[in-house]
Amino acid sequence: MDPGSPDRTEPTWAAVVTRRGCGVNVKPLIYGYLRADLVQHASQLEEWEHQIREFASAEGFDVGAVFQEPPDRMWSAFASLMIELKRSECHDVAVPALSHMLRPGSASPNGLVELLRAEAHAFVWVADPAASRVGLNATEPPMLRRNGG
Repeated sequence: MDPGSPDRTEPTWAAVVTRRGCGVNVKPLIYGYLRADLVQHASQLEEWEHQIREFASAEGFDVGAVFQEPPDRMWSAFASLMIELKRSECHDVAVPALSHMLRPGSASPNGLVELLRAEAHAFVWVADPAASRVGLNATEPPMLRRNGG
C-alpha cells in the first residue's frame, strides 16, 4: 500500500490489520453469541448484538460474527460457533448476559463455559457495563470475564 493512500482495513483469519502511516494496529478477534429464545420484545436481538459490538469496540476487539441461536434449533449456532473458534484460533466470546450460556433446565452457565474453554480454549465475556469480573474456580484464572474489570 502506498504510504500516501487512505487507511484501509483488511480482515485476516484472526485479526484485523489497519495500516496507518508506518504503524500497524492488530486487534484480537471476538465472536458474539446470543439466544433468540430469550427475546422479550421485537428489537431485543438487535439491541443485544449492538451491546456485544459496543463492548468489543470498548475492549479493543474486532467482532468476527455474532452467532444467533434460533429458538427452534437449539445449539445449531453454538455448534457453528465452536467450529469457527477452532478454525480461526479465536479465544474470546461475548454474550449479552450469562443467561445466554444456560442450557435449558440448567441453573448454571458453567457447563457451556467449560465446554468452550476445554474444546476451543475460549474465554466468555459478559458484555454488560454494570457487571464485574467473575471466575469459575478460585484456583484458576477467570473463564468468565465481564466488562469492567
